[in-house]
Order: sequence, then structure tokens, then C-alpha cells
Amino acid sequence: MSNQTNAGTLVLKLDTITLGIGCPANLVGPIQDGASFSVPFDTSAIPTSITLTNAAQENFTASQAVTLLPNQATTEVVWIYTGTLGATVFGQSQTITKVVLVGSGDKPAGWSCGISFGSGCVIATGNAGDEVLSHFGDASSTEVR
Repeated sequence: MSNQTNAGTLVLKLDTITLGIGCPANLVGPIQDGASFSVPFDTSAIPTSITLTNAAQENFTASQAVTLLPNQATTEVVWIYTGTLGATVFGQSQTITKVVLVGSGDKPAGWSCGISFGSGCVIATGNAGDEVLSHFGDASSTEVR
């Protein structure tokens, strides 16, 4: 499944590992082997909020929907969730600690995303650059694949 949008829904494919501290092997292995997972966002409430939904997608289901709020401290269009969110990724339970979504418009190419698992492991869209990674503190921008 590729990145897509329709009727207020944005689905982004995450397939790049940004090295950090403690990347779980059951995330690293599949991505190094060419797998990805897709994350759904409800964008119908822009500019107030965006929701990471719990609708099942390719290799990903969140335990509940969570709201990403706009980051007012930047000139970029950045949406952030920080907290603890359970998710099933590649069939395994994981804990998400941060979601950063950058972009605008109705085309997936205008968006990038990074998700932190634990204290430093970031999985991102292939087009995620410094505008996403800078919101994860000391996570490196070194790609595994």
C-alpha cells in the first residue's frame, strides 16, 4: 500500500529506520527486509487537530485514536502527539511515545511522518528529513535501509 489520501484520511507508509537507542528487533528486522507499515490519520479537523486513528492498516493498528496538536513553536506545519500509545506493528505489541507529522495539502507527497518507539528508535516515511527528525531530540538521522 502506498501513501494515499481520501475524504479527510491520510495514510502514510513508514519504511525507514532512524537509528537511536533501543530499536526493537521485531521492528528492525522486517523493515531491513523491505517491509513497511501504514499509519492512518484523520485530517478533517485541520487546522485545529489531526487524529491518528485506530483503523487497522497494513501491518499497523493503534490501540486507540489519539490527537496530534499543532506545534506553535515552529514556522513549519508540524503536528505532534507525545504520550504512551499501544500499537500492534508487524503483529507485535509496541509502545509509541511520540508521533510527528509534517506537511500540508491533500497529496501524500506533501506529508512526512516519524514515530518514536521507546526513548530513541524512530521509524519514518522515506521522505522524512530534518523537519521531522529535529523533533525527536538526539535520534540520529542515520538510515538503516
